[in-house]
Amino acid sequence: MRRVIATALMAAPLISHAYELERAMVNMADDLADCVAYYTIVSADISQRLKENPNDKTEKLFNDYQQGVNTAVSLMQIYMVSQPEKHLQSKIDLHMQTNIRRLGEEGMDRLIFLYSDSCKAMVQSPNDRLDYWLKK
Repeated sequence: MRRVIATALMAAPLISHAYELERAMVNMADDLADCVAYYTIVSADISQRLKENPNDKTEKLFNDYQQGVNTAVSLMQIYMVSQPEKHLQSKIDLHMQTNIRRLGEEGMDRLIFLYSDSCKAMVQSPNDRLDYWLKK
């Protein structure tokens, strides 16, 4: 009996650490889903502007945001590797709905304020954000 208790006590930090990592990965996937939503919404807005007034600067901006969508989805796939693909799409759909509602209530400026810098940093250096969640 003592051996079982000792083994359980020794394993407790590993289980705790694994739980923290799992929770950090879920939080990362949520953050990235917000970025997918943000990049998608802004891309749609830029696409509309391109139709009205095509120019190289706006087209480059559109391509940058499309790349943001692709990168954020790729990162989500990494952080949700143990989840079925439909969970990834469900998470994206939920965050899209939330951010479309926010867009209607608070406007594009609010979305840009909330996500522009944080999403850029997250897709460029996802380990920094994961470290944040692991330390929280």
